[in-house]
Amino acid sequence: MRVLALCVVVAMCGCTSAKRSVTARRAASVPTSARRMTTATVPVSIPALSVVGTGQVRINFRSASVIVPSRWQVLRAGSGVCQVTNDVVMIDTAFEVSSCAVGHIGGANPASYVRIYALAASAGTGRGATINGHSAIVLGSRSYPAGRAYGFPDLGVVVEVAGPESSAILSTTSWSTRAVALRYAATSRAGSPPGWRVIRYEGVALAVPADWPIKVQSSNELPPGICGGPPVRQDTVLEGPYTGAFPSCPAPLGVPAGVDGVWLRPATDAGGQLLRNTPSRVYLKPDQSEAEVLLSAVAPDGHRVDVEVGLGPDPSVAGKIIASITS
Repeated sequence: MRVLALCVVVAMCGCTSAKRSVTARRAASVPTSARRMTTATVPVSIPALSVVGTGQVRINFRSASVIVPSRWQVLRAGSGVCQVTNDVVMIDTAFEVSSCAVGHIGGANPASYVRIYALAASAGTGRGATINGHSAIVLGSRSYPAGRAYGFPDLGVVVEVAGPESSAILSTTSWSTRAVALRYAATSRAGSPPGWRVIRYEGVALAVPADWPIKVQSSNELPPGICGGPPVRQDTVLEGPYTGAFPSCPAPLGVPAGVDGVWLRPATDAGGQLLRNTPSRVYLKPDQSEAEVLLSAVAPDGHRVDVEVGLGPDPSVAGKIIASITS
């Protein structure tokens, strides 16, 4: 088995009191830089996602994504170990070559890696390249001398690759599921699409597919998104807050499954970036995983409702749900 030695600090999520919100719980395990709003500019037309083939998985980070073999290990900032027993994709990690021995990359039995992180404003300039329809800047590798790094100004990220599979993976660089879903939301007609129904919760209304059941969140049942699970229940409308205790979880090493669904609950704070002002005010909140769009909608009496929308394989579903939010 090919072994890639990396050094990323192991982090464990501790126990959380019953009064702590689910959003705050998740925020503790998501790196600060990943919680900032993306600065990439999504084009007016709806961009296409790169096709995910059999045995592959899409890795989303902010407004960008890459596609890697599903056998690869996935590490996020604050999680992982020095000894990785497979090829690896690192999402917003602080990995540097001096941390662990990585001399076998490029050897007789080389491994591959992909590292994706935010493009700094001070990244500078370099030779230009076009990758999968995106303009890129060739940068120096920060992790390994044999690696290649490319800055994507339109996506707001750097994709760094090394190893025999690097060129194929680099060619899949494209928009993230969230970026495409938000573009669908901006271009979709408000209201309920044909075959959907309207759900109302504490003064906020939205449309979902007609066959989605409605379930009430119980304090006796763990909510979605705990211990690295999907942030919503698949093809379900979940209503109400979770008031129970949280388990102690290890830092997630994988990627939450991309599923469609909605979770409606009283808002835990008034933060967020104004996404839409009419027909009702909707804010895009910063504390998000890569498998959701977390919004806050303002009801007629002024109180807010958190609307958590899952990102399934078809981003138009989430986009239509977001476009339908009203009060």
